[in-house]
Amino acid sequence: MTEEPVMNESKKPNEPTKLDDFQIPYDGAQFNVLELSSRDEPEWSWERLHQSRQILDSLPMGIGLVVHGKLLFLNRRMAEILADTGESNLVGRDFLGFIPLGCQQLVAKSLRNALATSALTPVGETDFIRTNGKLITTHMIVRAIKFEEQDAVLALLSEISPLPAMPASTEVPWKEAADPLQENAHETTEAVRVLLERIDDLTQQCESLRRRGQLIGAIFDEAQDLVFSKDINLRYTFVNPAMQKLHGRSASEILGLSADDLMPGEAGKRVNAVDARVIAGETVEEVYTTPIHGIPLTFHGIRAPLRNPAGHIIGMFGIVRNITDNKGIRNPELSPAKRSYPSRVMKETLLQAQSVAASDGTVLLLGESGSGKDFMAKWIHDHSKRADGRFFSINCAAVSGELADSELFGHEAGAFTGARTAKKGLLQLAEGGTLLLNEIGEFSLPLQAKLLTFLDTKSFLRVGGEQIIHVNVRIMAATHRVLANEVAEGRFLAPLFYRLNVLKLDVPPLRERVEDIPIIAREIISSLAKEMQLKRVPEFDSSSLYALANYHWPGNVRELKNVVERALMLWKGGSLRIDTRSLDVIPEPWSHKVNLDADRSLHEVLDEVARALCVESVRRCNGSKTKAARMLGISRGVLYRSMKRTNMSRDFET
Repeated sequence: MTEEPVMNESKKPNEPTKLDDFQIPYDGAQFNVLELSSRDEPEWSWERLHQSRQILDSLPMGIGLVVHGKLLFLNRRMAEILADTGESNLVGRDFLGFIPLGCQQLVAKSLRNALATSALTPVGETDFIRTNGKLITTHMIVRAIKFEEQDAVLALLSEISPLPAMPASTEVPWKEAADPLQENAHETTEAVRVLLERIDDLTQQCESLRRRGQLIGAIFDEAQDLVFSKDINLRYTFVNPAMQKLHGRSASEILGLSADDLMPGEAGKRVNAVDARVIAGETVEEVYTTPIHGIPLTFHGIRAPLRNPAGHIIGMFGIVRNITDNKGIRNPELSPAKRSYPSRVMKETLLQAQSVAASDGTVLLLGESGSGKDFMAKWIHDHSKRADGRFFSINCAAVSGELADSELFGHEAGAFTGARTAKKGLLQLAEGGTLLLNEIGEFSLPLQAKLLTFLDTKSFLRVGGEQIIHVNVRIMAATHRVLANEVAEGRFLAPLFYRLNVLKLDVPPLRERVEDIPIIAREIISSLAKEMQLKRVPEFDSSSLYALANYHWPGNVRELKNVVERALMLWKGGSLRIDTRSLDVIPEPWSHKVNLDADRSLHEVLDEVARALCVESVRRCNGSKTKAARMLGISRGVLYRSMKRTNMSRDFET
């Protein structure tokens, strides 16, 4: 009669085991074989098996955990020995069910002896019936361990390679042919000895790994950087104390969560999108800003794939540093998002910019030199889904053709004379953010062609490099030139023009938005006062504002900033006065552009023109509303009512 292993009375022998309980992810943790085979060690649990899976799967022998006669865990090699279909079909099955009937009694006895003695018990040569019905011969060793407060048996299998078949003409000596059991016994003993030596070697190696793991663990515990790992489903499998402190949660509360759970909203979606690229095989380095407990923090992070010994990706790890500079946080009062510009043309432009920010396409900004195209690009970035990422800008006209390629795409060490080390280009530095190519019409044709390739593939080669680099960055281009004319003259590639001209936005010159000059001037003086570390921000003298509004600004916002900066450098206290002698105050011919929309009536259009004429007359009369009314041939009261609907009446009060 076949002997069966002793079963726990609280669990029925034939009660099925839930397979979901045993789907242990493969996460790359370290494992000590000695801990599995010693009852002096703390008892084993599913969590310990989970942490040790990588080492278990890398061992050359099959390892199975038998509890109450059921095979509850097996490594990759054990699954290969018993079946070809993977462990999901094996977990929960009776271990003795894989043993031929004639051998079940001997194996069951060995299991009972192991449980009784807690000693390493060689079973010897043992046949197993694979799921496809074929026999496989192994050497088996068993040992008792504690698992989840229960007695369990650890089975170690080493497959016996079949001897090559002898040719028919070969004569077998009578002694060997007559006494095969004795020869097999010798082979079995030798195989067990080799297997035990292999276990000892692995034990020593894993003990060394354990000590190294303790050292690395101590470093991670003390590190100020955030260190974490995730499985292929992008769920956290390890977080160090710095990570726990930042989010205000313990490791047990974070493990098993995804970035969506930890950082709800766009921040979590952005992190998951980056991590998905890492699981696909990329190494991603980026700088990004994300809100933690409502406070925007800036991080520099590196994420890379985790691979098993076979080279397969089993997860990812990341090291992230908080690089938030408290001195660099923008004053909310000066943020463009908090400002409202009174001019109609700027309101319409910002409305278009809001629509552009909602998409992620390439943007082409057109406008005169100095009109604020870089400001508009930053405004779009700050109002887009990429606001957490970095914003970079390069003036293509200020970089020589030889260096522009390196600045944009980066270079490898030794790529050219002076390139002693590798350098990342702006495209790679802007990972997850936005890059503005200002004055793109100044790029050379070869560089335009390389940029076109990048826009089509989102990948590039560094100068002198051989590895293709993929980045996720939004491109904005700006120019004061008419690119269509540049294409006709052969100075700009037509395919690149069409590729850039996806979303086009015209930035108005300053002379078309004079109502905004007081606000822009105050923004400039606040920013300059902060840079110059002044104790207070001076207020403009009223006559100075009149002078600023009465100038036609051929240099646009850039010229306005230079004028204000010069006045601030010469400021001695009190109100800030603008030296009008440096300005050409001769009025230029004036015009006003009107947009005739289908939803605007004639009265509304005439009302807009009337207000614009009033504003221009006040400018030409140096802020005197009485003189302005006389110039227009209207009463001062009519002038006041016409200007009441604009902020000019407040900023130029006489």
